[in-house]
Amino acid sequence: MKQLLVLGPKGGVGKTTVVRNLAVAGVLSGLRVIVVDTDRQRTLTRWCERRPESLPLIQHIFYPFKDVTEGFEDDDSYDLMIVDTPASVEDNPRGLRAMVDAADFVLLPTGASGEDMDSLKETLDALRATSARQGIVLNAAKPRLTETIVAHRALSAAIDVGPVIPDLAEVPRTYDAGIGVLELRGAKTADAVWTLWAFVSQRLGISA
Repeated sequence: MKQLLVLGPKGGVGKTTVVRNLAVAGVLSGLRVIVVDTDRQRTLTRWCERRPESLPLIQHIFYPFKDVTEGFEDDDSYDLMIVDTPASVEDNPRGLRAMVDAADFVLLPTGASGEDMDSLKETLDALRATSARQGIVLNAAKPRLTETIVAHRALSAAIDVGPVIPDLAEVPRTYDAGIGVLELRGAKTADAVWTLWAFVSQRLGISA
C-alpha cells in the first residue's frame, strides 16, 4: 500500500478538494482507495457519506489530528491511502512528523498569491528536516494569470511542481453530490485532474 499525505501551509488552499479528486482518480484507475480525515471539521468524511452507492467505493476513516502519535499502518486491503490534514498541523509536531515519515509522497496544495508563497515557504522549511519526497500543486488558480505563471516558474526551479488546477465553480459544486470532477459529465477541470493524478501516481510508483 502507498501513502499520500496532503499537507497545506494554511487553510483555504483546497487540500480536501485535492484529496477527493485524487481518490476518485484512484478508484477510476482500478485501485482500492481509502482516505483518512484528520480534520475535526470532517469535511472529507461528510463528502464520503454523500457518495452515491452506484459509484466506485472509497473507504474512509476519521482520526483526529490531535490524537495522532505515529504514522498510519499499511493495510494490504488497499492499494492507496490518502491522508487529509487540518490547517493547524503545528499544534501536533510529533504527529505531523510521524505522518510525514510514513508517507511515500507529500503533496502540498497552494494558491499563487504572495501570502500563499510566504506560508508555503515556512512549511517547506519544516519539511527539509525530513527525508520526505514532496511536490506542489497550484490549486484553484487562474492558469493564465501572471501571478500564477510567475509562481509556477519560481517553484519549479526549486521543487517538484504538478499541473495548475483551475479555479472553476464546478469543482466545489461536486461536494454536495459526493462525487469528483472526473465523475461530472463535461467537466472542464477533468484534464487537469488526470494530469495531477499522473504526476502523483508516478511519484508513488503506482500505475496511473
